[in-house]
Amino acid sequence: MISVKTQETKQSTSCEGVSFTIRKLSRIQRSLRDLPIFEQRLKADDLTRRWWEIKQEQEKLEAANPKIVAITSRISVLNVEISTLTDEQRATSPPHPLLSGREDLDRARAALVAANPQLVEVGLQLAAVDYEFSLVLSSYLLPASIRAGLVSIEGLEIDGKPATPELLTTCATPELDDLVREIYAECEIASGLTSTQRKNSQPLIISTEPVVSEATKSSTAVTASA
Repeated sequence: MISVKTQETKQSTSCEGVSFTIRKLSRIQRSLRDLPIFEQRLKADDLTRRWWEIKQEQEKLEAANPKIVAITSRISVLNVEISTLTDEQRATSPPHPLLSGREDLDRARAALVAANPQLVEVGLQLAAVDYEFSLVLSSYLLPASIRAGLVSIEGLEIDGKPATPELLTTCATPELDDLVREIYAECEIASGLTSTQRKNSQPLIISTEPVVSEATKSSTAVTASA
């Protein structure tokens, strides 16, 4: 005899005391979920591609600026040191020297970027694509995935009522954003999407952390050797 489980209950890692049950979607269930939002999924894929193309252009421009390269490298080294701080050290007042040093470097880097018209333009393009993607995600992809994949949720009330998939997608307040994203991610995994498809369904959050690209690393190495 073959035994198949179509549902799985998980404890939330973002909201203590909350658990939720999700269903594993069949091919037919995925089709029923995706057909009404087919064009929006294609749009999300296109926005993802555009975002990474612009991001690569941004990294090339930054790698061509020695001052930005130097500050970015210093920030990366500082981040490693900051990662070793305890919660108590992070909460001290005045801020820990490592944290205040990071803030100073962030401001210096932001000033250099603001002084470069090309980087400013690329940054605006990234922000525009990110915002458009967030609208597609929150208006179409996320609600469709949660309504199709979330069976029930325990340990949570919204406006005095037990939380349901519908309430979670229409009435959840900002403090539940992490929980909503967590459930959405689990629903996407349970739906049988490939890793690439799941990546294209995630928010294109523009990190405030400077990224050291391969081009930047090369430029840093050349500068150091000189």
